[in-house]
Amino acid sequence: SALRMHVRAPDLSSMGYRLDAVRVYQDVPGGKAIELLYRHGDNGVFALYLRRPSGEARFDQFKRGELRVCIWQDDVLGTVMTGEMSAAEMQRLASLAYTGLES
Repeated sequence: SALRMHVRAPDLSSMGYRLDAVRVYQDVPGGKAIELLYRHGDNGVFALYLRRPSGEARFDQFKRGELRVCIWQDDVLGTVMTGEMSAAEMQRLASLAYTGLES
């Protein structure tokens, strides 16, 4: 309800991640936002931040220090995904997460 749409927490267990925490942020531009935190068996963390889109559709992946960042936004949903992982792992995890939001 925070996003004013139906989304589901993606099941990332096929890549070894389990949902660990859900946070709702009340005062972000455009309304509310949700953060889903996943943990991997080796204590790796994958964060999935969801909000209403704030601009044009885009897909981008880059590295900031040790943190890999993936931005995937369309006209319905904006997501930012972060974690310490390779570009290939982020690509697979981002695809699984994004498609799992609607399942």
